Amino acid sequence: MLKQLDFSGSTTSEEIIRDYNTRTANLDISGIVETRTREIKAAIEQRDLESLLRFYDNKRGITATLASVLKGTRRETFESWVIRVVSANSSSGIADAVKGVLPVIEPR
Repeated sequence: MLKQLDFSGSTTSEEIIRDYNTRTANLDISGIVETRTREIKAAIEQRDLESLLRFYDNKRGITATLASVLKGTRRETFESWVIRVVSANSSSGIADAVKGVLPVIEPR
């Protein structure tokens, strides 16, 4: 939520402080934490990786970990491998999983 605050209309530090205080005064932090905790626990219990990743900011870090654990390689090499597998139109589990979450792009 804080990532969505726009202070481009503020021209002085005093205006930024005032705008920040005004916009954050009504945030229910306890409620937000409670809701997110419940959603994360539900995603874990349901083994719903897609939902769980919505809450995870460090996607590069997790990709690096996956690269190391799954292929014993670096993130960049792993990403290139995934692209090759998906581009080859193979019906491997990894290709099917990646294609299942990517949007279909129609040529014009």
